[in-house]
Amino acid sequence: MVIRVDALNGVGNYAPVSSINPVYSAWTNAPIDENNNLSLAEIIKLMNVEKNKFSILWLLQRADWMQLLYLLPKDMLVSGLQFFDRDKLLRQMMQQPPQFIMNMIYALFTPAKLVKKMPLADLIHILRAPQLDNRTLIKHMQDMDPRFLKQLLVNIYGMSPAQAERMKPADMWNLFFHTPKRRMIDGFKTLPYEALQPFVTGFMEKEKELLGFVSGAFIDRLFDGMAKGDLMEACAVLPEDRLINMLCQLPDKFLVQVADQIDDYVFMDYLMANQSTLLRSLASQ
Repeated sequence: MVIRVDALNGVGNYAPVSSINPVYSAWTNAPIDENNNLSLAEIIKLMNVEKNKFSILWLLQRADWMQLLYLLPKDMLVSGLQFFDRDKLLRQMMQQPPQFIMNMIYALFTPAKLVKKMPLADLIHILRAPQLDNRTLIKHMQDMDPRFLKQLLVNIYGMSPAQAERMKPADMWNLFFHTPKRRMIDGFKTLPYEALQPFVTGFMEKEKELLGFVSGAFIDRLFDGMAKGDLMEACAVLPEDRLINMLCQLPDKFLVQVADQIDDYVFMDYLMANQSTLLRSLASQ
């Protein structure tokens, strides 16, 4: 019996099983029939998967490599993303559903850091979110510096600074509560960035889904210039099936290297369960 031990070169080297060191595993104790009538376990033992796994993988089909990806732990799937160039990896990430894109962003940035990177327009986009009604806005406005509240009274209602100063808190909150949200948003636009940043951060920390209201341009800028290693780190939050779908876009020469990470004994079990024809073909050579 011989097995191909170098499927990658053009020569097609073959070696007799007797010249290959056996794998030291549970398979080593399998008895060898004197008539060479080998069981699958015995064939596996003689193939020395630990030494020849990569060559054996090249005897399989691409569909088999894809199946093997489901047997890899998640960290190995993430490691396989290194075979994409940075731009291709980023395109794959941006093709994920919005919720997964948000999860990847939050893997890299806290809500506070995200808000610090947002231009005024995106802060306003978040404040326009339907779930932020006047009652919710006013609850968070109570943590705002009083000078910014007075500025809102002046800018929204045309009060003089003296009138805003004299207004009682209960009257002020009642006025804000009954103001159309559109006018409230127009008032927020007049506030300095230093007032809006902590205001919006408070909402983002409680409702991370609000990130979905920012512009696509802001999302694109977040990833501009980001190293591939950081992108891979973000992808670690994706479910395994999403990672596998991404890896299946790799060409053969890279996909087989991802599959090659599989544990030797898991690979043995896979061969016995799914590749009996191949194993017996090798045994008959």
